[in-house]
Amino acid sequence: MTQRLLRLPSILLVLAALALAAAQDRPATLADAVRADPELAELAALLEETGLLDDLAGPMRFTFFAPSDLALERLDPAAHELLRRDRGALDLIVRHHVVMGASPLSALRRLDALTTLEGTQLKVTDAGG
Repeated sequence: MTQRLLRLPSILLVLAALALAAAQDRPATLADAVRADPELAELAALLEETGLLDDLAGPMRFTFFAPSDLALERLDPAAHELLRRDRGALDLIVRHHVVMGASPLSALRRLDALTTLEGTQLKVTDAGG
């Protein structure tokens, strides 16, 4: 498995799960969380275009290390276009950014590594802040 460095403060973390009764203002699904975050508008549009956003609307609990619009803007235009055209390629990228279970930031800081849905090992480090 590939190890990648995950710096918590430098990545936009979207936590999504079924809303708890005590937390009415939380998004009910991962899809709702992506749609609601203005820094993820480009990602939401891309996932919507390919139909993947509907796949994230289920009741499963996930943690999604969602690439922000700024990160997507830095992609090579050809890579960006490939993600728009090829749902399989986008699905693979998304699976490298999602782990099972809704994990609050405080829990993530106590971990050494996470395994994504695609099987990639993400090394977790806290760069402070």
